[in-house]
Amino acid sequence: MLKVDIEAAEKLLAGQFNNINIVRRSTITCHDSPERKFNNGTYITIKIIQGSLIKNDFKTYSRNTDTDYKEGWVYGTNKKFGN
Repeated sequence: MLKVDIEAAEKLLAGQFNNINIVRRSTITCHDSPERKFNNGTYITIKIIQGSLIKNDFKTYSRNTDTDYKEGWVYGTNKKFGN
């Protein structure tokens, strides 16, 4: 299990995922301010983290609650390990 809460340094972490293949599950909090959203309302950092996990064969999801502090989490499951 990888749990990350590094207070707005998540984008630095995204480039370091090349050895993440031994991790089964991940939980990463993304600290974006409300003005750092795409036009569709999606936070930029969340998309960066999801993209990095997907590139490393993880299935990702996050909550859709309309509450910023609950939506800032990206959860991942390594496909190599199954469910």
